[in-house]
Amino acid sequence: MRVYAIRSYATNSILHEGYFPSFAACVEDAVQKRIDLGAADFRNKNLTNTNLDDARMSAADFTNSNLAGANLSESALDRAIFQNASLHNICLAFSSLVE
Repeated sequence: MRVYAIRSYATNSILHEGYFPSFAACVEDAVQKRIDLGAADFRNKNLTNTNLDDARMSAADFTNSNLAGANLSESALDRAIFQNASLHNICLAFSSLVE
């Protein structure tokens, strides 16, 4: 395992970090611990088949990321950026996507 960190693109501060088998596992751990990932930098990341149910990710940037098969149900995704992101078969049930 290696150290992975989720950073804010707005402040470059670390929102969550630790030893994980993958970046996706780091994100799942942060969501499970109810860490606010607002303005998180997920650009160019592989988040396929991740369970991000009930995540708090307002204004997160998913530009060019692969979210295929991800569960984002009941998540706060207001002002999130999904430019060129792969969104095949994702679940957004009951999520907030206000611009």
